[in-house]
Formats: sequence, structure tokens, C-alpha cells
Amino acid sequence: MVVFCVIGILAIGFLCLLLYHNRAFPEAQEIAEEMERVGSDYYFYGSSKTGFIIFSGAKTDEKAYTYLAKLLHEEGHTVVIPKQLFYLSMFGTKHGMEILESNSQIENWILIGHSLGGMPVSRIAAAQPKGLIGVALLATYASVDLSGLDIRAIRITADHDGIMNNTFMEKYNVNLPANSSNIVLEGANHQGFAAYSSSSGRDGKASISWKEQNEQTIRLILDYFMEMLSAPLRSALSERPLDVQRPRVCSADIPPKGGDATRRGKNAPPYQETLRVWVALLNSSARIERSQ
Repeated sequence: MVVFCVIGILAIGFLCLLLYHNRAFPEAQEIAEEMERVGSDYYFYGSSKTGFIIFSGAKTDEKAYTYLAKLLHEEGHTVVIPKQLFYLSMFGTKHGMEILESNSQIENWILIGHSLGGMPVSRIAAAQPKGLIGVALLATYASVDLSGLDIRAIRITADHDGIMNNTFMEKYNVNLPANSSNIVLEGANHQGFAAYSSSSGRDGKASISWKEQNEQTIRLILDYFMEMLSAPLRSALSERPLDVQRPRVCSADIPPKGGDATRRGKNAPPYQETLRVWVALLNSSARIERSQ
């Protein structure tokens, strides 16, 4: 009897863990109401031939990324936010490929991944799907080797990130395509790349609002890919102030090929790749505290 009680308690706890997630702010939920639903996914259809897919962070409501989507849509682009199983985007690789294949009107695709969302972005990019021109990694890194691909990549991190360890993530710059851009947002934190609040209390305190961080992030992405996009930047977005540390070209920060980062990139089995990301998400803040 005791054994069954223990099993029942464990099952309930596991179910609660699966269903738990960081809820989107009310404003982001309102924007979600403006988006079209295709299956369980959220869509903004644009007039340009460029599409974006935004992959959410771990245990975070997909609707927390609707303000990012709205800013991109205001530039004329199609934006998709996929629904993730149990709010875990690491399971979203196959569905992401399906979205690419089912929207034949889009000629150019750019994938955006926040935190754990960097995993499906990296995996999809490694498959070299037709039309993919670049990736944007927000507070995350390329979990597999993309260095040989003819695409562009921008990695944007936050100087007050208390969740992901920037020193740890920079070890994986070796996995990025040549001439990628690596930028640090000043006054920003981890959750500010979306619109949600976390109950963990681990994240650093931002000196800019989540809206400002969202706007600066989208401006950086559009500036970076502007020459490849079919729609011009809107002047309202371009004129907003931008606070970033000096951009760093990743090739200058990449360790030599064959180093430790390379071994943990391209040649790592999928289960090791998943474990690395989870370890980074759960334990990086503890490493930061010990180093201070």
C-alpha cells in the first residue's frame, strides 16, 4: 500500500512538473488574440516573402513571445510561434520542419530561439532546409556544429542574465557559421527576451523594461539581416535608442578547431546535447553565485 502511495505521489509531482510553465504577461496574451491560429500554432501573416519562426524557452508560455512577433509583423513579415509539447521546445524540431515545408509562399526563413529554443533552431539549421538564410540565438548558443553552413547567425545575450552563464555559452561560438555576430545587450536579463516573469528568482535584475529589450532585440535582428530581407525597416523602430556593448565578430572569439568546444558540438550524441542544455539552464546561476 505504501509503495502505491509513493508511486502516486511521484506521478502527481511529475505531472505537475510537466504542466508547470511561466505565464505570459497579460499584454502578450492580448497580442496572441490578434494572431491567427493554425492548429495549435500562432501566426502573423505578412506581405513579404520572409518568414520567422520563434522557438520559446523552457517551460515558458509561447504567448510570451507575441510582442517580438508583432514587431516583426509590423515590418511586413510572416511570423510563427509553434505550440510546444509540455512547454519544452527541445521537442519542436520535427514540427519546425513541418512549418517550413507547409508555407511555400515564404522564400526566406530566419529562425529565432530563446534559451532552450536554441536547440531546435540549431537542429533545424543543421538539416539545411530550403530557404533558410539565418538564425538568431537569444540567451543561448548553437548546440550543434553549424560552422560549415552558408547561412548567417546573430547571437544576442544579456549582461544581467542570471540563468545562462555567458562564459559557458561562449565556448560554443565555434559552432556558429563564419562571420557571425555576437552582441551583448546592456541592462538586459534572461527573461527580458520575452514577456513573462519567472518564479525561480534566479534571473538578474534588468535596468531596461522587457519591452525595450524586445524592441532592441528585433532591431538588431532586422539590422543584421536587412540586406537579405525584402521589406525595409520601419523608421519608428530604427529611431528607437539602442544600448548594446561593442559587437564582437565571433571568429575572433572562437577557439581553434579541434578544441574542447568542437568535440562537444558536432560529434556529441543527441542525448548529450539535451543534457548540456538542461545543465546550463538549471545550474549556471549556481556557478555564477559561487564565482562572485
